[in-house]
Amino acid sequence: MLARFDLPGFRNRPKGEDEPNATHQGEAAGTKSRLSISRVTKEDRDAIMALAREVHEESVFGDLPFSEKKFKSYFDRTIKRPKTHLGLKATLNGRVVGFAYCYLAEHYVATGGLIATINVLSVKKEVRNTLVGGRAASRLLRGVMKWADASNSHSLNLHISSGLTSLNPTKLMNRFDFLSIGQNYKR
Repeated sequence: MLARFDLPGFRNRPKGEDEPNATHQGEAAGTKSRLSISRVTKEDRDAIMALAREVHEESVFGDLPFSEKKFKSYFDRTIKRPKTHLGLKATLNGRVVGFAYCYLAEHYVATGGLIATINVLSVKKEVRNTLVGGRAASRLLRGVMKWADASNSHSLNLHISSGLTSLNPTKLMNRFDFLSIGQNYKR
């Protein structure tokens, strides 16, 4: 099993960045917070599932029943197939506050290259619009990007279809040089 930041393409200290477990000033003056990003483990399943349920329920698909069976199937792929499925978690002082799920696959009609697709990149609502929430989202995205690069993916795609009006990913995506290639529509 791969340990924290022993993923292909990860360095222990990204260029120009704090260490992954660096202490950062918390929301309240004078408090310290420990934010870290690491690959999910079997032991994380319940905490990640609780956050996935929370995010699902506030999305435009919240009227559909959350399936623990389906979640566990996807989660288990990140453990059993780490070369093609990535699960990352963001923890703040040891508590899960964000997660990302990504997979590698060929384009549905093309050959000759794997495409990395981010299905979920989410931060807990209570920290989402805070400095720590922004850091968590940025670090999760950076982790996925490094994994996709190390996997020699042709491209990395992020589909935003939650319908959460509090999200404005444009600034984050621009910072990481993502190009908008379309939109999501729902009827």
